[in-house]
Amino acid sequence: MIQGILDICFRVLEWLIGLFPSFEFVNNFVSALNAVSNILYEASPFVPFRDIFICIGLISTFYVSLFGTKCINWLIHRIPFIN
Repeated sequence: MIQGILDICFRVLEWLIGLFPSFEFVNNFVSALNAVSNILYEASPFVPFRDIFICIGLISTFYVSLFGTKCINWLIHRIPFIN
C-alpha cells in the first residue's frame, strides 16, 4: 500500500518535471551572453564600455525615479482624503 502511494507520488513528480522546458535554451543563452562579455572585454581598450554603462545606468535611474514620482503624484490626486 505504501509502495503504491509512493509510486503514484513519484509518477506525478516525474510528470511535473517533464513539463519543464529543456535546458538547451538556457545553455545557449548563457553561452551567447558569455560570448558578448568576451567581445566587450576584448574591445574595452578601444571603447570605454564601463563609462557607457555608467551613463546608461544614470539615465535609467533618472527615468525610474521620474516614473516613481509621477505614480506617487497620481495616487495622491486620486485618493480624496490624502489630497
